[in-house]
Amino acid sequence: MVRNLAAVIAGFAVGAGVIAGVQYLSMLIFPPPPGLDPSKPEDVVKMMGQIPLAALWMVEASYIAGSLAAGFVTAKIAATRQTYLAIVLGVVYTGLNLVNLVQIPHPLWMALLTTVTFLPLTWLGARLAARR
Repeated sequence: MVRNLAAVIAGFAVGAGVIAGVQYLSMLIFPPPPGLDPSKPEDVVKMMGQIPLAALWMVEASYIAGSLAAGFVTAKIAATRQTYLAIVLGVVYTGLNLVNLVQIPHPLWMALLTTVTFLPLTWLGARLAARR
């Protein structure tokens, strides 16, 4: 049980790190408009109307990569129920995504796409780990 808990924590940390890393890279490629501070919620709302389409796709890419990594790491470390534990992380990430969608307005296509990303990709990450 302790190993499974450690697996979930490690998977969450690795997935979050991958998501943050890809989004950091995106901000280097697509810096925020001048005068807007991404640490201020009201400025984030303003930025959403000005973000290039490629930058929005980078957010989705971060979720894909982070979900795969989280599922893979969780399944590799867990002693039992590897796929189940990876899916639990997918549920957690989906919940966090829904909170993000409530706080920051997103285009409808992006809201729908990001909502259905986490579960299948954490599952796929676990399946890939099982093959190795």
